[in-house]
Parts: sequence; C-alpha cells; structure tokens
Amino acid sequence: MVEIGSDFWKAELKKDDIRFFLSGRTALEYIIRDILWDRDVCSVLLPSYCCHTMIEPFVRHGMGIRFYDVYFDKGRLCARIPEPRQREIFFFIKYFGYQKLPGLDSESIRSRWDCMIQDCTHSWLMPERAKEFCDYRFTSYRKWTGTGAVASAERVGAHFHIEKPIRINKEYEKLIGDAEKRKKEYIEENRGDKKEYLKLFQEAEEELSRNYEDCVPEYERLYRLMNLDLNIIREKRRENAEVLLNHLKDMKELTPMISEIQPEDVPLFVPVMAEPDKRDLLRQYLIEKQIYCPVHWPVSEFHQISGRAKEIYDRELSLVCDQRYGRREMERIAEALKRFY
Repeated sequence: MVEIGSDFWKAELKKDDIRFFLSGRTALEYIIRDILWDRDVCSVLLPSYCCHTMIEPFVRHGMGIRFYDVYFDKGRLCARIPEPRQREIFFFIKYFGYQKLPGLDSESIRSRWDCMIQDCTHSWLMPERAKEFCDYRFTSYRKWTGTGAVASAERVGAHFHIEKPIRINKEYEKLIGDAEKRKKEYIEENRGDKKEYLKLFQEAEEELSRNYEDCVPEYERLYRLMNLDLNIIREKRRENAEVLLNHLKDMKELTPMISEIQPEDVPLFVPVMAEPDKRDLLRQYLIEKQIYCPVHWPVSEFHQISGRAKEIYDRELSLVCDQRYGRREMERIAEALKRFY
C-alpha cells in the first residue's frame, strides 16, 4: 500500500525540456551532442544566410556541411530547399522576427527529414502558434535586450539525454559585467571613456569564442530574462519598425527585405538591401552620425555558398528599431538615410 499525502518528492515537468546556457553556440553544441547520443546522423543542411557561429559547432563535431540557398528576389527573402540526404539534420531560421519565408514549407520538410533544429533567436517573441514543429529549438537573447549572454535550448516533446551543464565562465562574466557597467556610466551619466568599454566588450567576445562549451549563465542574467516585460518589447519594436518602413517607401535606393509587418511579427531589426558599392559607405556615414547599424553577417571561411546566396551578404544593412528608442530616434535614422542619398 502506497502512502497518501505529506511532503512532495517529485515535480510535474512538461514534456518539452528547456535548459539555459551562456550563448547560442553553447546551446547549439549541446543540442548536437544530444542528437548524436541517440541518432545516426553525419551531416547538416544549413541556410546559406547564417552566422559562422551557427556552422562552427557542427564542424567541431566532424559533420558534413551543405547549404540551401536563402536569397533576395523580387523584393522578398526566399529559400530554395534541395532534396534530402540520408542521415542529415535540417536547420532553419525565421529571419529578423518576421513570419514569412517563401520556399520553406515546414510540413514538407518534416516529412522528408528525420531531425529538425530551429534557431529561434530572431523569432522567439512570436506567438506560440507561429512556431514551427521541430525536434530542437534554441534561442540567444542578448541581441534583444540587456540580459547579457543567455541562451536556451529546448528538446520538443522529450527530455535531453545528456547531463545538464553547471560550469560558469567566470572570466567572461567579469569582463562583460565590467563592460556593461562602464557603458551605463558613459550613456546615462556621461562618465568615462567610450574606448574602455568597447575594449572590454571585445575582450569578452573573444573569451566567449574560446571558451563556450558546457557553460551556463550567472543567476543575475537569468533573473533579468525571467523578469522581462515582453509586451513593452513587442509593442515598441513593432511601432519603431512601422515608422522606418513608412519612410523607406519614399526611398528608391533602399529596399526593405520585409516590407510589411504581420500581426505575429516582432522585428529584431528592419533589414534593408542597399547597392553593394554603397552599403559600407552608408554604414560609415551612419556611424559618423552616432547611429550604429549592424550587418548580418560577414561571410566566413565556413560558407561555401552560391553567388545568388552571397548577394545578401554584400547588400544587407540592419536598421535599429529596438525598445530603447521611440519615434524621435526612428525619425533621426530616416533623416540620416535621406541625407546620405
């Protein structure tokens, strides 16, 4: 006879298993090891449009790499998916927080590949109903808000096989904490030297590149993530992106990658396509106006991609639209774009 009542001895966990890591690379590397624990895979099909940090963990595990074309055509971002190969993982992204990617049919892919990984870094704030079914998901949060380096990995509908990591990269945490503190003093109190915090951010990034496997974030970073006001982030980003897109309608020199915001979209940036010979000049001009817009991404030694796919890397510029800013800052960006041209 089993006793009833008194102290609890277990928790009712969800079927999906979520774990937290120091970075997106850490989460992805962990996912790869979990896949290799119980699946016979030897290669991955990656989107041609991706960061080298998405490729490197697969290379580290000796997997074969091939790419499917993600390209810009007739005013929109598109994908062209080849036939699957045996023992191959399919990897996909919904770019910049926008739902649509013509050419990527998740149901068809699900029926042809045995294992799917979704990088949700760009799309994690979309509603649950907008998420695609896959075997694994991971998300890096630091491009969205001031959590620092925090990422999560999720095994959909099952639990991870391998042990939870517990190691903290203390050197990285020290560097990034000091960098954030000095930038806050510089921006909010007009104290200190900008070069100092930029140097610390660079040193932190170099440390993360060297030492990211099996690392977890410090408690303070998880605390920030768990207490984010997601409604403010969603609303401000959508509002700011709308302002920029309205101005871009009058600018023939720049073409938005995604021209309309759908109800489920939460923009990470407003990506635009410039002429290749003007993109870097425009970016430098914006920097001179103290407007810092990134490029996604540099082509790396790992990228073996077609000329059509490479065009995005030569032309793309990501306009900032995040929740730190409002209409006034978006008007300032738009005015700078118009003055440049």
